Amino acid sequence: MIAMCWPWWNLWPKSPQMALFLAGAFWCTACLVKDLRRDATRLSLLWHDLAHLFMMTAMMWMIAGMPASDGVHHTSVTGGTLVIGLILTVILAVAAVVSFADYVLPPSAGTGATTELTGTAMHTGMAVMCWLMLAH
Repeated sequence: MIAMCWPWWNLWPKSPQMALFLAGAFWCTACLVKDLRRDATRLSLLWHDLAHLFMMTAMMWMIAGMPASDGVHHTSVTGGTLVIGLILTVILAVAAVVSFADYVLPPSAGTGATTELTGTAMHTGMAVMCWLMLAH
């Protein structure tokens, strides 16, 4: 995600990036299924798995949606790609709020303060990057 901020990122082939995030999406799905089978009552844990799955999906959306250019980002997100981007942006923003709420509220079945704060930072960063791509 950090590399996407610089104009030279599009010199990297898209296929390995997509494969990496697709593998990450499969991993997050497997974690979600495992956690559902083990204890479907721990909503915080299930939300954590879902949020990571949406982050992997958002990364694939960003890679697919950013065309190769002359070093300047010229994107125009329209149609179905726009709708998918808006949905992902909203989900990631909600995930940031939920992660922060899990940090601030008294501990119940949370995963720990460091995990919640890093989750808040990751979800916020992803939501902002998606929003910037949509707004550009």
